[in-house]
Amino acid sequence: MSAYLGYRVIIDGTAIPENMMVRGSYGATPTERVIYTWTDANQVRHNDISPVPRMEIDFSIRRRTLAEHETLMAAFASLNNKTVTYWDDKSCTYKTGTFKIDAPQFVSYVEFDALYYMPTAIHMTEY
Repeated sequence: MSAYLGYRVIIDGTAIPENMMVRGSYGATPTERVIYTWTDANQVRHNDISPVPRMEIDFSIRRRTLAEHETLMAAFASLNNKTVTYWDDKSCTYKTGTFKIDAPQFVSYVEFDALYYMPTAIHMTEY
């Protein structure tokens, strides 16, 4: 039995509800962290890689109303040094790390005198 609790991402205490994510958009990918790159006497390039990979998390927030958008904005008030708890598909457990969020572009439009927001792509990289 897994430890899944009904969400995949919590950003600084604000859970992103599953029904707010675009289906099939979530991915948590470990990436190599290059510490040092050097070239030896034979002109062969070498990369010294950290044994601890950092995570990159991507997902999209679905089209939403102004009220729904306002509840999510606490997670995006600042973009650096965010404490993120995320679902790791490899270990099937939750993990926590410190992340930087790339500045999302929130695009809004008016329909029938109400404000709506288009789907928004979110990309986070662990420090």
